[in-house]
Amino acid sequence: MRPAPAPAATGPRGAPPPERRPRPARRLAALMLAAVLLPAARPAAAIEPPRLATEARSAPQLDWAAIEHPEALRRRCDQGVQALDRERQALVRRVASGEASPLAGYGAITEGHEDRLLPLAFLGRVHPQDAMRQAARACELRQQAALQRLHQQTRLLEALRALAPTDPVEQRLRQLLIRRFERAGAGLPPVERDHAMALQQALGAEIQAFERALSDDRRVLAFEPEALAGLPAASLAELPRDARGRYSLGFDAVTADTLLRLARRPATRERYWRAWLRQGGEANLRRLARIVELRREHAALFGAASPAELELRERMAGDPATAAAFLDRLEAQIAPLQAAELAELQALLDADPDAPPGRRLQRWDQAHYLERLRQARHPHDPEALRRHLPPQAAVDLVMALAQRSFGLRFERLPATLWHPSAQRWRLLDAQDGRVIGELLLDLHPRPGKYGHFAVFPLRGAAPGRQPLAALVGNFDREGLSLVELETLLHEFGHALHVLLARPRHVDAAALQQPLDFVEVPSQLLEGWIDDPRLLALLPGVCPRCVPMPPELAQAALAARRVGRALHVGRQLLFARYDLQLHGPDGLRSPAPLALWRRLEAASPLGHVPGSLFPASFDHIVGEYAAGYYGYLWAQVIAADLRTAFAPDLFDPATGRRWRERVLEAGNERPPEALIQAFLGRSVREDAFRRWLQGR
Repeated sequence: MRPAPAPAATGPRGAPPPERRPRPARRLAALMLAAVLLPAARPAAAIEPPRLATEARSAPQLDWAAIEHPEALRRRCDQGVQALDRERQALVRRVASGEASPLAGYGAITEGHEDRLLPLAFLGRVHPQDAMRQAARACELRQQAALQRLHQQTRLLEALRALAPTDPVEQRLRQLLIRRFERAGAGLPPVERDHAMALQQALGAEIQAFERALSDDRRVLAFEPEALAGLPAASLAELPRDARGRYSLGFDAVTADTLLRLARRPATRERYWRAWLRQGGEANLRRLARIVELRREHAALFGAASPAELELRERMAGDPATAAAFLDRLEAQIAPLQAAELAELQALLDADPDAPPGRRLQRWDQAHYLERLRQARHPHDPEALRRHLPPQAAVDLVMALAQRSFGLRFERLPATLWHPSAQRWRLLDAQDGRVIGELLLDLHPRPGKYGHFAVFPLRGAAPGRQPLAALVGNFDREGLSLVELETLLHEFGHALHVLLARPRHVDAAALQQPLDFVEVPSQLLEGWIDDPRLLALLPGVCPRCVPMPPELAQAALAARRVGRALHVGRQLLFARYDLQLHGPDGLRSPAPLALWRRLEAASPLGHVPGSLFPASFDHIVGEYAAGYYGYLWAQVIAADLRTAFAPDLFDPATGRRWRERVLEAGNERPPEALIQAFLGRSVREDAFRRWLQGR
């Protein structure tokens, strides 16, 4: 648990615990026995620990330390936006005269934009100074407007349509860019094109306001010491106390997860949960309604009945009906399992002397009694795992996994970045020493920082161009829990997806893939946490780490299987809400909250009056609009892909095949073709069913 934030500063909001988490299975984490040995042919000692590099051979990047104040950032932003506009104008002239190919010319503009402007926008998520974050957010809006001006160039759209591709890779890129220009309005009449521009600018401003309302949430709740019975003494020791001796609790992810799991008093859990579920408030509900209306107007310009229809044209699902049918299939699978799990939780509540007799299980009870159920079946102290896995050791462990399974090696580079705790790493091929790219890490919470866990692609790969990505997290400085280690694996999967892509064109980078496939590599890597040999790598990268007792690891692994149906059920509810909110009937209800009330009321635990979950559902405010189903969609695919690694997740031959046939392709081939190339067949759902049943 972290201390409550200082009232004078702005602070982060962590990734939500089980009741509101935006991520799927990676939240059901476990580790097992560190003493289990790897096969003798590949002993743990063969792993080379990440090392500190003495010289930088990677491509140059932004001098982060040189941007010392908002005015310096604004000057760089001015220069970058002006360069982007000049390059746009020049490309239009050169394409019109036949001097340049629209594909190559557009790629050069993309590279310039990434190098000059993307890092500035990124600072809006991580810089420790509020004035710098505000300047970076303003720069991001200016970037969006400049890109919109680029993508509204009708001459470039006409040139792309007239282009004769030389091969299937160029044909796919051409089609992707045509859709990008069409979505921006380049094919519309002038009046409608201007309207599309205005809609996008208004949408960007509303999204930023929604996100700021969450990141700037500085509320705290004061609790008497006896109200926090059940919380670990170590957690309480970190909390500030007021003049009356009460503990002050904020609303970060670690605090919420700890309190809702471990606080014994129902009134304490209820009070905290109700306050937590009002993040964003009525103002964000109004912003969400405005965001959806702007998207609806934008979709109508392109003949789409809804934003969901427009978005899913470019996804694996293809249309909202296919996505909804997928969710229906999953719901049929989990319904009996979810009912059985809830019955077990209710039985534990009925037997709890701290709970009033005859009380029905409430939403603020679920995490608490789920923890009790896990402890009843597999007794262990989940918080004790932190002392066995310090944060840097966890990073080194995941990097060692990348070496063992995928033939990679990391070197730490000396660097002065936006914060002293941020790190810079170089990624190399372990076999030939080739430099592949760079990874930036910013892993710990601080006031005003982006409050979730995410990877930001800052530089796409292309021939002669090394990619750059930033992994941002909010991990406990005392050590990682199993949940956090699984989250680190998830985000590391995203990072490898960005860094290992080797497309011919920068605009075919990995994260340009359909959104319901982008989560596949990250969900795939989560599966390594189930292998008991993962921690066998830990002594090689952290000889000083306290060994994990075998019985603790074994119980933790077994406990992670408890509650999977409840987790998937909640994810299904989020996905249905997202699809319906962005569907043709999404605004027939008075407001986004009314739709949520109706859907949540039909779920097993019902809706709690006064709770405002949509006001903090920032995933669907951003790029996951009409795409939240993609987490479950990708989880099903990833579960099937992992069968190709069986029986050995650490097999380097299979890992190399995954790199070469899927990750290195970037977005040059459709996801279905990548899956076929790796599995030799299309996706099946039976592996996910086995996972759901704990097998």
